[in-house]
Amino acid sequence: MSKNIRLNDSKLVDILRDELQELTIAPLKEEHLQNVLYSLMVHIRHDTRVSNNIIKINSLSYWKQVEENFYYEGNLLKFTTQERKVLSLLFKRINKSVSYDTIAIELWGDIVNGNRERIKTLVKQLRKKVSTK
Repeated sequence: MSKNIRLNDSKLVDILRDELQELTIAPLKEEHLQNVLYSLMVHIRHDTRVSNNIIKINSLSYWKQVEENFYYEGNLLKFTTQERKVLSLLFKRINKSVSYDTIAIELWGDIVNGNRERIKTLVKQLRKKVSTK
């Protein structure tokens, strides 16, 4: 289970630790387990980082999954089609590695020599656009 929990999910980890500790000390009661699971569902639904297809980056910026748009201070940032595809791919795989080959297939439909350098350049451009905001 710990493999799926992100390190920055300290609230969720604390809730799990407190609630599950009780369960391991006393015999398992179905009603108590239901309450714990309900509490976790409420917590997850109210998580401000991923809510209603909005991924909050920080207090000023967020990504809208459905629209595939990046906003800073409420303003839409402009990206090329390839930049948007890379951002979308990365946001769909939060906390997971994404290989050069996966990005190449997403952008060009195949893996070709030289794609790695093109992807590096594209990522540099993205970092520049996002980090200035």
